[in-house]
Amino acid sequence: RRPSPAWGGWRGGLCCGAPAGGARPPPPATTITLLEPVVATVLAVVVVGERLTSLGWFGIALILAGVAIIATATRETATRTGSGAASVDLQT
Repeated sequence: RRPSPAWGGWRGGLCCGAPAGGARPPPPATTITLLEPVVATVLAVVVVGERLTSLGWFGIALILAGVAIIATATRETATRTGSGAASVDLQT
């Protein structure tokens, strides 16, 4: 049995997000790249006919939830600073 493609996705998201510790919101390009395993997995299911286990679907849900949280936090930070770009005031 092969592991699900989504299995590597959540580990990558955890490893990439953990060192930042929420200090600064990631750039939009980084957030979008986190969706790559989801797109690849869904295409494998739809186009190639791969079967995904419940753990794989759970991994996809975790990635989507994480990206939604990051996108929401980035948008709130941009609104709070009054700029179009997300930034954090480190002098507080």
